[in-house]
Amino acid sequence: MLGLVPSLFAGTARLGELKINYALEGQGNRAIVLVHGWACNRTFWNATVPALKAGMRVITLDLPGHGSSSLPPRGAYNADLFANAIAAVMDQTRTKSAVLVGHSLGAIVVAHFAHLFPSRVDGIVIVDGLLIKPELAPGLRKMAEANFAPDAHAQREKMTRGMMNEGLEPELRERIVNEMMTTPDEVAGYTLMSFSDPDVWKLPRLEVPVLAVYQPNKREGEEAWLRTVFPHLEYRIFAGAGHFLMMEKSAEFNTLLLDWLARENNRP
Repeated sequence: MLGLVPSLFAGTARLGELKINYALEGQGNRAIVLVHGWACNRTFWNATVPALKAGMRVITLDLPGHGSSSLPPRGAYNADLFANAIAAVMDQTRTKSAVLVGHSLGAIVVAHFAHLFPSRVDGIVIVDGLLIKPELAPGLRKMAEANFAPDAHAQREKMTRGMMNEGLEPELRERIVNEMMTTPDEVAGYTLMSFSDPDVWKLPRLEVPVLAVYQPNKREGEEAWLRTVFPHLEYRIFAGAGHFLMMEKSAEFNTLLLDWLARENNRP
């Protein structure tokens, strides 16, 4: 594991028959929920939690099928399931509303949560988020199918290593790879398969403040498209980092996040 941070409280929330693993740290009137990406788990936020918990309640969770949370039935993987898992944890922790932070595939999960539960979202932070135009969604099917191939594990490890900055320290690189490889191949595959449906990406305009932080090598026109969904967007490029920028450049990321949170909290 990625060095679990001691938690003020750790437990499970119920979503039907599923158990959703979560941890709650810090205290205060504000809350923030950190949502991990594809094939990851809540420990990927271990470098972020300590910077936030002094002034607010910080919730991390394992999405269904990930980390220590229950495995859903094969046909149940979808954005609504993951969004409702967040809602279940917020209910369990008596969190009326929160800023939601989504890394990678967690960004579309957070966006779906905002669509389903708009009154419970104080703001959104996208961390190198996978947010694409609907017509690009079928391309995820090929990635999904690779997780059911005979060499699925090796393919996923190769892809994971390619997500990171070449200059990343070897110890952190191996910790990220090893942690992602604990996610079962079928979980990785069924999750991506469900997100290959173009309808998943047909999002309404979300009228909440949004911070989007991306590594430099993003697709042309991405910022303009994001602004059609998030009109109140602050878009930042985070130089010198790869996909796991909140871990690769944790001090700089934490400063950026805290500054944005402070500005939004003081906004009239």
